[in-house]
Amino acid sequence: MDSICFYARVSTKHESQLYSFENQVQLYDMFLVEHSHENWEVYDRYFDKGITGTSMKKRKGFLRMIDDAKRGCFNTIITREASRFARNVQDTLNVSIDLVERGIRLIFIEDKLDTKQDEDWKSRLTQLAIDAEKHSKTQSVNAKAGQKISRAKHVLYGNGNVLGYDRVGKEYVINAEQAKVVRLIFDMCLRGSGSRDIQYELEKKNYLTSTGLENWNVATITRILRNSIYCGTVVYNKSYSSDYLHQKRILNKGEVEQLVVEDRVPAIVSKEDFARAQEILDSHKTNNKGVVTTVGKPPTTIFGKKLKCSCGYSMQKKKYHTYKDGHTAYCYQCYDQVNRGSFTSRKKHGVSVEGVCDTKIIPDWKLKLASYTIFDMLIDRREDIIDIIDKLLESAVDDDKNLLCSEQEFYEKEIEALKRRISKLMDLYTNEYITLNEFNEKKKEIDTTMNEYNAKLNKLITNKCITPKTISERLAECKDIITNSFMNYKDGTTYELLVDSFVDRIIVSNDKLEWHMRLTKEIKMPLDDVIREKEVFIGTLSLTKDDATYYSKYCNDLSRVRFDKALLVDIYLMF
Repeated sequence: MDSICFYARVSTKHESQLYSFENQVQLYDMFLVEHSHENWEVYDRYFDKGITGTSMKKRKGFLRMIDDAKRGCFNTIITREASRFARNVQDTLNVSIDLVERGIRLIFIEDKLDTKQDEDWKSRLTQLAIDAEKHSKTQSVNAKAGQKISRAKHVLYGNGNVLGYDRVGKEYVINAEQAKVVRLIFDMCLRGSGSRDIQYELEKKNYLTSTGLENWNVATITRILRNSIYCGTVVYNKSYSSDYLHQKRILNKGEVEQLVVEDRVPAIVSKEDFARAQEILDSHKTNNKGVVTTVGKPPTTIFGKKLKCSCGYSMQKKKYHTYKDGHTAYCYQCYDQVNRGSFTSRKKHGVSVEGVCDTKIIPDWKLKLASYTIFDMLIDRREDIIDIIDKLLESAVDDDKNLLCSEQEFYEKEIEALKRRISKLMDLYTNEYITLNEFNEKKKEIDTTMNEYNAKLNKLITNKCITPKTISERLAECKDIITNSFMNYKDGTTYELLVDSFVDRIIVSNDKLEWHMRLTKEIKMPLDDVIREKEVFIGTLSLTKDDATYYSKYCNDLSRVRFDKALLVDIYLMF
């Protein structure tokens, strides 16, 4: 019996009318009936709604399906047509070829394309993908043309969710209560209050944001102060889309012509006050000349990519201290505190601290010291660590086998029980104790449960435990990394390349750091030999002033530090 799955995608309102999920599901059900002789078993149905097909990055259903395919959960993917699969030629071909090489059969119903039966499926799929991409480009061109006409007519965009206004039909009208909040924000700014002070004042007065939230943040207040709509001016093309394929929003710094329409909406503040607010905000800006950023994508550092606060938020790099010689030290702060204010600051200003993260900032030098010490420890104790990994990998085989046998036995027993129920149900129908409708209804319920158990059983059998061959490969890689890769560093480095390559994540809390390291790269295995990742606690390092002094020969930052107490670092290895 072959395990199959279905994929459906609807990206626009127009498409949802023609190709709704319900219509696509009905199409798939009819397709199953027509191919009942194939002896198929449905593993899952994957959906994406309101997501473009030109890029895969935001299509969670599609990505989950690809991940399941790589784990061997099914061997056939069925979708309505190539444009549902992807509207990007490169993505379509790369993913399709990879799946077929892994033994996955692809069926595009309306395109009448089956990679198992069509010898020239690559050329046909290429042409279908080209047509789909051309269609997307045409849609993009038409949409931009329509937007240009709308802008020329001064049409207001958005759903009207702008603090201080209500949308009535096609126009904005002032909301008197919310307008008071907007005026307070501008008045405090003009009196010299910073965005954080304004935030605290709004929360003290229990004013709500435009979305009805009690918690404000600096970014929201800054956006309000920068929004020219409050002085009656509407600006079109503040940002633009990079291209029709990637559709990234980029802040418009003159690349695209803007259209400025004065007095398009009723003003809440005067143009003079708005202009003064811009001067104040501009005077606080740091000089980022030449730095290109995309909307919603703040720049990251090597440690910034790895750090996680114990509360779950990411952490943002900030200036920590500037020395007399001009040297600047940096730190990382929980992103929740960056938005809402630190626990200490909120408490000091008499603002509620309920639900606010209390994790203290982590100086950059502590991360550098930990990286030096940990990698040296891995080199010095490499034989002990390799021995630990060796034993753990061997024991993992037995653990996985026991787990597999236990779960497999459960589902096999449940499936046998369901088969007996179907047999009894058949006897009841044959002896005319139940009608045909009753028989079909109850059998349908049992079949649904049986399909679910069969899918889980197939998944268990497919996801085999770690094999001796896998152990050998992983252990060899660990030995190579610890013995060679970690030792190939030069004096003066901060281990940043090693951190980027081998550290999975660093979790920051008030009493310690958790350093989670990945000592193996991805091993490409057949679909029936999937690897389960393991993690083991190695131990705790206690770092002191002496360690900082020793490593200051590599990093001058460590010669400036002050230690109040030892820095504790829990080390975990993933393999």
